[in-house]
Amino acid sequence: ENPYADLRETDAYYSAALWAYSEGIAEGTDFAADEPVTRGQVVQMMYSMAGAPAVETTENPFKDVSESDAYYNAVLWASGHKIAGGTGDGDVFSPGASCTRYQLVTFLYRFNELMEYI
Repeated sequence: ENPYADLRETDAYYSAALWAYSEGIAEGTDFAADEPVTRGQVVQMMYSMAGAPAVETTENPFKDVSESDAYYNAVLWASGHKIAGGTGDGDVFSPGASCTRYQLVTFLYRFNELMEYI
């Protein structure tokens, strides 16, 4: 069943979007296929793909990420496993910033390495 108001069967990514929704990787009522993905959203998707494991640390190194943020555990998890680090001086995560192609491939590379060991 298609939960997205803006997703059509004729879209090339239709099956992929439904798979991501069924796996708990993507949420919402709009898929927003043409919108950029943020750093917070990317680590949230990877965290969901990993099964939302327990976060091993409660130390938050980022002043722009708070416990009330939906991606809080995902950011701590990604940071703790060296999948994603901070930006600038390293004390901010920039969760609302668009994820650049170099950041995305780096995150995916590190995520893949981690998943081989789990």
